[in-house]
Amino acid sequence: MARRASVSVRTLRYYDKVGLLSPSHCSESGYRLYSEGDMVRLQYILVLKSLGFSLKEIKTCLQTGPEGLQDVLARQKALMLERRSHIDAIILAIEAAEKLPESGQSGLDQIMGAIRVIMMELKPYWANKYLTPEQRLYMRELARKSYSGDALRKLADRGWSEDDHRLFHQRYNVFRAELKKLAAEGADPASPEAQALARLLREIIDGRSQGDPDILAGMKKSWENYIGLPDERKPQAYRIEEERSFIKKAMAVMYKEQAAQVQAK
Repeated sequence: MARRASVSVRTLRYYDKVGLLSPSHCSESGYRLYSEGDMVRLQYILVLKSLGFSLKEIKTCLQTGPEGLQDVLARQKALMLERRSHIDAIILAIEAAEKLPESGQSGLDQIMGAIRVIMMELKPYWANKYLTPEQRLYMRELARKSYSGDALRKLADRGWSEDDHRLFHQRYNVFRAELKKLAAEGADPASPEAQALARLLREIIDGRSQGDPDILAGMKKSWENYIGLPDERKPQAYRIEEERSFIKKAMAVMYKEQAAQVQAK
């Protein structure tokens, strides 16, 4: 059995000890006797083990049977994607630090700053519900391409708490819902409702950028790069492509009115 499965005898004995794979029979002299069914079970165990499952998780899979395997595999995939996202971010941070000598920058502060900038998107558990691991990887790479080093450092230094993140998404969800409604109704971009929506978007942008021109420039470029992403990579939480024309017109009206008010003064 050990030779056929390319495992050690010690492994088989351990699996028997922990109740993962017990032999179908034992001879009078104490030999463990395995059947073809036992071999199938062992292969199942080894495949799950190669996918990163712990022995405890494998035991649960064996108890639930094939019906629950899809759910277990989906959870394992999400965990692996999370780990890959973390590793990819670490690699990006190392590469950013390696490039500093080439650009004439040196010193511990610069190196640590570069690493902190890349790692800033590794948010704690409360951010996971907004983006999948793959989407976080896409958005992190998008930010790296869109923001200047100074802008990223400013964002990293400022940081966002869980409450900040929740408030941002609450306001953005309100904005998206109202935008979809007005666009679907064919509302006038100059209407009071559309202008209130334009002001809300301006407040959201100001809250994120705090009026910093470097961050504003990064936000603009980030949106342009986001539009260029394939649809499957775009988080649903941020998608407003179908209504983009409407809000652009509403914003143009708002800026025109603001300019007229400045001139009147």
